[in-house]
Amino acid sequence: MRKYYSLLLLILPMLLVGCNTVEFVEPTFDVSTEATTFKVGQNVTFTFSGTPDNITFYSGELGKYYTYRQRTKADSATNLLSFNTLCTATGQANNLSVLVSTDFSGTIDSNSIKKATWTDITSKAKLATNTTSTPSGNIDLSNFHSVKDTLYVAFRYKSSASTSASRARSWTISNFSMRNVFPNTFTYSHNTSTSDIRLAGIQTTSIKSDTLKWTLTGSLSFVQGLVDYAPGGDDDWAITKPFNLSKISPDMGVAVKNTSQLINSYTYQFTKAGTYKVTFVGSNSSPENYAEVVREITIQVVP
Repeated sequence: MRKYYSLLLLILPMLLVGCNTVEFVEPTFDVSTEATTFKVGQNVTFTFSGTPDNITFYSGELGKYYTYRQRTKADSATNLLSFNTLCTATGQANNLSVLVSTDFSGTIDSNSIKKATWTDITSKAKLATNTTSTPSGNIDLSNFHSVKDTLYVAFRYKSSASTSASRARSWTISNFSMRNVFPNTFTYSHNTSTSDIRLAGIQTTSIKSDTLKWTLTGSLSFVQGLVDYAPGGDDDWAITKPFNLSKISPDMGVAVKNTSQLINSYTYQFTKAGTYKVTFVGSNSSPENYAEVVREITIQVVP
């Protein structure tokens, strides 16, 4: 009896698994419209047939191309840097510089900074001359893309020994923005908000004298130099994360159906005239399987 009982314990889990197994079904899916030409603002109704659990819609408008759903890089970007500065109105002038590098290793220390090749772009920026926050203007860095796809931006505070009559100026840098602007006007922002410069991935270090240092909060600041500085003054760097000059966000679709919904149509309005390759993806999935069906319809939108 014990022998049969043990055998039953071995078989029972297998039977339970078999009973709970749901057969995976690949989707059948199709999409149709009553016409292929519509006016701007007119309802376009897409009618579905088939058995997909999920449906995703790509309108074919800017940022919504199915073809670009996995794209992360694109050519022909204009790379624009901008920021704001303010400073004390008196003291040593020209003690802030802005530099870029395509071969910096990313290691924030004196040796790595000295090994890298840095290009001074300070003359391209408008810097403050007093405590009024001053926009730098858009600084075009696109020419560095031909050298390498990765670019670092650095702010260098360099001063000579201070006296009571000539203390090094203080500086505050804020509203930092690095953008890839593409010919179709689509823009990729490397820092998601200009209100916090820490989103630019800035790290700081002192190469000469660590009496004073960059202070990193929502902005980047360096206080006014001390009287009786150590001989040689100060040399401090604040360096951003690497910026990919061809970086772009993948295009996104809109989920119009999931497993909890039963729908047989979807209605959309186009706001601009043009020709649009509309794409729907119908899919079924399970922990072990995934299958999809892609359907495309070309829609002409007229004024």
